[in-house]
Amino acid sequence: MHRTINLIGIRNKHSIQTNRNQTLFKRTHLSSTIGEKSSLEWKIPVGRESGIKVTNSLCLKKGKVGLNLPSGSKLSWYTCGPTVYEEAHIGHARSYVSVDIIQRILNDHFGIHVIHLMGMTDVDDKIIQKAKESNQSFSQVAKFYEEKFLADVDLLGVKRPTCITRVSEHISEIIQFVEKIIQNGRAYIAPSGSVYFAMDGYDGYGKLLSSVEKVNSLEDNGHSSEKRNSKDFSLWKAAKEGEPYWDSPWGRGRPGWHIECSTMICTIFPQSLDIHSGGIDLKFPHHENEIAQCTAYLNLEPHQNWANYFLHTGHLHIAGKKMSKSLKNFITIRQLITNDRNSEEPTNNYTGTQERISSNAFRVYCLNQHYRSNVEFSNSSVLESVIMERRLFELCHSKTDSPDLLPKKWTEPDHQLHTKFLTRRENINNALLDDFDTPTAMQELLLIGSELQRNQSHRLVPFELADTILRYVKKMCTEFGLQWNASTDQTNSSYHSVIGALVDFRSRIRKIAKTSNNVKLDVLKASDILRDETLRQLGLKAEDHKDGSSTWNFFNKEMEQKEIKLKEKIFLERSDKK
Repeated sequence: MHRTINLIGIRNKHSIQTNRNQTLFKRTHLSSTIGEKSSLEWKIPVGRESGIKVTNSLCLKKGKVGLNLPSGSKLSWYTCGPTVYEEAHIGHARSYVSVDIIQRILNDHFGIHVIHLMGMTDVDDKIIQKAKESNQSFSQVAKFYEEKFLADVDLLGVKRPTCITRVSEHISEIIQFVEKIIQNGRAYIAPSGSVYFAMDGYDGYGKLLSSVEKVNSLEDNGHSSEKRNSKDFSLWKAAKEGEPYWDSPWGRGRPGWHIECSTMICTIFPQSLDIHSGGIDLKFPHHENEIAQCTAYLNLEPHQNWANYFLHTGHLHIAGKKMSKSLKNFITIRQLITNDRNSEEPTNNYTGTQERISSNAFRVYCLNQHYRSNVEFSNSSVLESVIMERRLFELCHSKTDSPDLLPKKWTEPDHQLHTKFLTRRENINNALLDDFDTPTAMQELLLIGSELQRNQSHRLVPFELADTILRYVKKMCTEFGLQWNASTDQTNSSYHSVIGALVDFRSRIRKIAKTSNNVKLDVLKASDILRDETLRQLGLKAEDHKDGSSTWNFFNKEMEQKEIKLKEKIFLERSDKK
């Protein structure tokens, strides 16, 4: 088979020159077919209707479209993993956390089982260059930074994928993938031994493009003199001196960038893919070229879907510019995120603040922005997230008076509170159905908590009603991936019992002091000292209400201190601008 492929693929000089002349009119044809969107129009897949609307990059002009599941309650998903040559920054973190949030919503809220594949690029020009600079092998560099990336993923609370694939482990599959594309007439072998995808005559290009002009950026100067069309892109790169290589039917070489993801996807999901995700910067040419390769490999018609949906996350900006390694304006995940209360502050922070934040606060930051939107990373946005995390933390750990001290019969305000709760719960569900609108869901969730606390501050709310509302808040926080570990939340059941008894006792003393002429004012003073000093030192906060009842929750001193420091820095920044 290899001999046949070589005979088909290798051209003599005369045939190469002839092909170059013949492609003069074909290049015009390429641009015109990219503009003919009717042949590329996306077709909604046949399958179970989930009720969820998404913004599919394959059909942006259609607006939001239904998410259909050909496999019923299962969904195949591929995420482009990192090129492992540097530490990941918070721009990467924003994308991976956003994808994790969506997948958690699908899994835990809508009951759709996501099978998540992530591809690691561990063979690449940047990795090879890093290896040369550090006097290591490319595999040593890749292994080191992959381990750091996975540690960062764990730090962020992102679930590990169902399956991780690496380019270096799929070289034989990549060679077979390229062979089949050649057999299907969509690639050719150049004299150097490189293999290129043949753009001429391929009518399926441009599914992710918004304009014909964008294709001009596909120009590739590598081995450009041997390409039939300047827009052809490499599937296999002929070996260069000092670089890693593998034997192939076309000689020694290594995979091109785009072919790596296509092969790894088709190895795990052989026929089709439900959702492909990645940062918006990968949309073109990387994802467009993936579509071309898989369409050629599977011998699909241009109008047929290989991947049914493409979901792209927006950029994270800092000082008005996209955060990137090339601009050297990035903050690594480790420089910003810590779940260790005693960790040292970072030395490199482009927001101007020296405060690290928790992974939960960063997740709240991501929840507050729609996954598709470009966002600005600033002190004020960080502060908003820190404050919101503290509010959610306190809601999830709040405790009411003992059920024995609270009324059972609902009053009209209880019915109103319950009605508002049901309405907001429905609003949250509708928001998540609407392209995973987490900013709206977060606002509604906080309003649920605020309305409960407002009612508790004026009257006694039946225990069962308050408990139902708080359980829902906790459930949604869990579904969004917000989790406070045991050392932070101190949710030991016996500890809860002691605290609850203490607060109940304190409530009774206050009632006695207010109604009895024989009890001195010192009892109330002692009660206030217990509230304002003793309990706060224990990391607890008790609140007194107008009806004489009291509620309590855990009080996170670190969250409050970070909030105060961030407010001070923002105040100083604004003062300097004046």
